[in-house]
Amino acid sequence: MTVTAGGDGIQANAADLRAHAGHLDAVAGDLATAKQAGDATRPGPEAYGRLCVIVPALLGQLQSILVEGIDAAAESVRDTGARVRSAADDYQSTDERSSAKLDQIRGGR
Repeated sequence: MTVTAGGDGIQANAADLRAHAGHLDAVAGDLATAKQAGDATRPGPEAYGRLCVIVPALLGQLQSILVEGIDAAAESVRDTGARVRSAADDYQSTDERSSAKLDQIRGGR
């Protein structure tokens, strides 16, 4: 991803930003898969034997909190990817408008 800041402003490469957004989408997909796995895998009440019957209940509570956290992370990364993609679109459209205006100025000489 190319984003540089100098004395005259910021330069951003829209294609690089879109590629980065694609990577974020892939991470969000992996997190969603982890959430699905967490939802599907729950220890049964006798998973630790009769003496430790409370363990699955305690682990279930902890697992629910962790799965909710994974889901929140997936949504956050997905949202960030969408925002990066939107920023790329904004950079590109601004560059195109500026270029068109400069072409008009150059043509008016």
